[in-house]
Amino acid sequence: MGDKGQGGLKIARELWLDDSGDAFTYEDKVTGQMQQIWRLNAAPGVELGSVRINGENQLITRSPDGEASGVELRNRNLDLTAIGRSPLDGSIPATGWQADTDALSVVLTLPPGWRAIAVFGADRVVGDWMTAWSLLDLFLLMIFSLAVLRLYGWFPGVIALLAFGLSYHEYGSPRWTWFCLLVPLALTKVVRSELGQAWLKRIRFVAALLLMSFLIPFVAHQFQSVIYPQLEVSGVTYGYRDFLTWMGDAPNAAPAPSGAYRSISKESLSKSVPRGKQVKGMMQQQTASSANLLFDPKSKIQTGPARPTWSWNRVVCTWNGPVTAQDEIKPVL
Repeated sequence: MGDKGQGGLKIARELWLDDSGDAFTYEDKVTGQMQQIWRLNAAPGVELGSVRINGENQLITRSPDGEASGVELRNRNLDLTAIGRSPLDGSIPATGWQADTDALSVVLTLPPGWRAIAVFGADRVVGDWMTAWSLLDLFLLMIFSLAVLRLYGWFPGVIALLAFGLSYHEYGSPRWTWFCLLVPLALTKVVRSELGQAWLKRIRFVAALLLMSFLIPFVAHQFQSVIYPQLEVSGVTYGYRDFLTWMGDAPNAAPAPSGAYRSISKESLSKSVPRGKQVKGMMQQQTASSANLLFDPKSKIQTGPARPTWSWNRVVCTWNGPVTAQDEIKPVL
């Protein structure tokens, strides 16, 4: 493999996880201008299914050592689309290729019933559970669990910490209504007058009704998602949810990454090239040379797996700078 040109490669990846969670189907869009790479090999463990360059199907071959599959590149302005399969063994090659890239974005699409607890290796992740926590969220979690700990002891405090923390970012989960009930329960411990206890009893009753109006639909939705995952709401991503967001409001979806970088079109090239006999001769010479690089018509071009068209829960990973072929992302699902 030769050295890449000054322009560098730009890769946009989308991964679709299988329902079993053992493997995924991917689509890579690789672009680059004035490249000096004449062969592009897939990363170890990545199975190439089909490759298209400038809209034309390419023949997938193996490198001389027989360990990596890839394609021969016969155009310095690269516009490549690849579809294939890869197992999920705890880590995923970031670029998916044995080549460095100057710009990389990865979209991990999860099937129903799956959540991304954390994704390690990227500079910025949107849609996983770990990065969804803000300082306000952590403060509320600490206040709620410590309050239950002081009121009822260690065991209820630990249960409150786990229950509140795990359900906090779930779709339709109650948040502030827990505090509406917790405040009168705490005041009951310190208020001694009969009139104050009577008013606190009424307030607890109203707060319990308010909490149940949020909690019962949430628990019902959770049981439905466990029994029938396909019925859960699509587009659920962990992230910021304001005070008024509830069951009827769609959650914040992870932003889609910037699409594949466009290469120079034939129309723009034809407009920029001056007319003349010399240019006509050069074009004929280029046509003849490109014809020599065509595949044998009898070659059997691989078709690969079908590209998934479904979209459910998305996690977007981006990098702020170049990414090497050795870099990996490690999702915790």
